[in-house]
Amino acid sequence: MKNPLYRAFIKAGEQAGYGYTEDYNGYRQEGFGRMDMTVRDGVRCSTAMAYLKPAMNRPNLDIQTHALTTRVIMDGKTAVGVEYRQGGKTLKVRARKEVILSASSFNSPKLLMLSGIGPADHLKEHGIEVVHDLPGVGQNLQDHLEVWVQQECTQKITLNSWLGPLAKAWIGANWLFLKRGLGTSNQFESNGYIRSRAGMKYPDIQFHFLAGAIAYDGSSAFKGHGFQVHLGANKPKSRGWVKLKSADPEAPPEIVFNYFAEEEDKEAFRAGLRWTREIFAQPALDEYRGKEVSPGPDVQTDEQIDQWLAETAETAYHPAGSCRMGTDAMAVVDPECRVHGVRNLRVVDSSIMPTVTNGNLNAPTIMIGEKAAARGGLVHHADGHQRQPQRTDDHDRRKSRRLYPRPHPAAQRRAQLRPRRLAKQPTRQRSRKKRLEPRGLWELACKRKAGKAGRQDPRGLVGAAVRKGSGILPGASLPFAGGARSHKVRSHKAGSRHPQ
Repeated sequence: MKNPLYRAFIKAGEQAGYGYTEDYNGYRQEGFGRMDMTVRDGVRCSTAMAYLKPAMNRPNLDIQTHALTTRVIMDGKTAVGVEYRQGGKTLKVRARKEVILSASSFNSPKLLMLSGIGPADHLKEHGIEVVHDLPGVGQNLQDHLEVWVQQECTQKITLNSWLGPLAKAWIGANWLFLKRGLGTSNQFESNGYIRSRAGMKYPDIQFHFLAGAIAYDGSSAFKGHGFQVHLGANKPKSRGWVKLKSADPEAPPEIVFNYFAEEEDKEAFRAGLRWTREIFAQPALDEYRGKEVSPGPDVQTDEQIDQWLAETAETAYHPAGSCRMGTDAMAVVDPECRVHGVRNLRVVDSSIMPTVTNGNLNAPTIMIGEKAAARGGLVHHADGHQRQPQRTDDHDRRKSRRLYPRPHPAAQRRAQLRPRRLAKQPTRQRSRKKRLEPRGLWELACKRKAGKAGRQDPRGLVGAAVRKGSGILPGASLPFAGGARSHKVRSHKAGSRHPQ
């Protein structure tokens, strides 16, 4: 957070009485603090970068691109494969165990309905054979809306300074060649969570602060210098739907969010705007604050705010809930992500959320994928029951470990701690040295190594370590004071049991 506006916004939130949160993804979400980003080494760390790319060479992974999935192949009420189009051809792939849909809150319900799983009447309208009547497919669609509140800045320190072609070229070159500078950030570096009214169980208003006055898609910017906060009411009551327009898989689905259908959603935004103005009025922003740019000081009444919302509100691209998890009649998947009423079919994406999260959707959706992968392995049998798959023999397990070596975190920690444990047991190690080789020869070998290193061991650290019985073993790397190299001191005696 090099730009001082980010810290000033956090301070303004504290001055308004909301407090500071060290980690809004941890114990306390409510409050103001630094915003996390999924960025690694200056590059957006997408799920493809973090999960798919490292697994590209696995023999059990086959990736097909430029392909359109058309339906899940069903054998009665059992999913047995997937049909897709690629290069003008219709192809099929068979599943040994399960089919997993992870196609978004729009396309997962679409694929279910194209496969005959969904509201029976709606499927019959498009001439699709009903495999299983599941009325909740495509219902319960939710999203986050956002508006931005803009303020003029009296100091020329905002991102509006970097909107010219030469400045953009400099940002791009700095990122492309050095992976540093403004190009390594999404520019939303501080945020806040508050409650729109008393009695709320958890925060329902989210702020993303931007050190610039720019449209969300970058299409327009304030003429001058400014800053803004993106205001979102993150627990909407309004519900929409996803439906088929036709039985053609290439036809886009009908998507209706039904924004502001519930009066409570408007009330949350009205309160959010008034709290935003209160935060912007705090002393922390006095040296930066100019006049209000959007919505403007003339927008005060509920009717005026509602009109502003209708004209400026935009999606935050957080669709969720269209294949929601649950056990009631309108639920689509059970708590294990399995589609109700059919076998060997799961949905694993944001569509299974019963209600949209009161924060950004990317990390929770990744968590859904990790949880589903960790808890997978249950297979359906002909009798309808679920059992753990039988264990393979030792040979298969050894082969699996060779193909996919995944050291357990506990094993990695033990490996890291092992040298420390040796150092904590000088008595045992010292006694072994005495038994296996004369102490004088061992110390002499160390001193000779230190002498060859010249000034790298000016204080005789190696000899001191041996004299004090530090637990250093023959064959271990001995760091010298110079730090540039490490030297191998090997046991001179044949048959030594110390590792070489």
